[in-house]
Amino acid sequence: MNEYKIFQYKWDIRLLAKLYQDNGSKVITMQSYLGISRGILKSSLKRLLDIGLVIENPGYGHPMRAEYILTSKGETLAPFCVSLLEEGKKRELTEIFENKWSCPIIIATGEQKRRFNELKNTLAPVTSRALSTNLKFLHEVKCIKREIFYSHPPLFIYSLEKNSRGIFRIYKEHETCLISMKLV
Repeated sequence: MNEYKIFQYKWDIRLLAKLYQDNGSKVITMQSYLGISRGILKSSLKRLLDIGLVIENPGYGHPMRAEYILTSKGETLAPFCVSLLEEGKKRELTEIFENKWSCPIIIATGEQKRRFNELKNTLAPVTSRALSTNLKFLHEVKCIKREIFYSHPPLFIYSLEKNSRGIFRIYKEHETCLISMKLV
């Protein structure tokens, strides 16, 4: 399997958080919670199984038992997912978790002011179009501040808005774990 990154797939953060909060879950419960088809859920669970974050519950068989539970690796990562979702909900930013580049852009911007090409190089293999589209989206939802310096050519500088600093803070709290697990 290609290298897995935690923000790469739309449902993974929510799935890991749900499994952590409920101490495991059944397919029908996760499907209802996420509002997705069974096929999409199954492919997401398969990917999480393949990388060792989730396992099928070895004690499953009783109708009340969870079908899927977190592995120890998943248990280590899940508090990060829960914290992100709670921060997003508190700031009314849950839509940023539906895009694979929104959180990486926030993380790459960090506490610095960054130029477009700096972000592009940091986030390689992001395309210019994907970066531009996501910067525009993050600016619209007040996560990224865009300053324009009228020179030739114009210079655009990006920095974090107050609204997204909590997401960056949560990342920094879990950075060592995420890097050691090669998930960012």
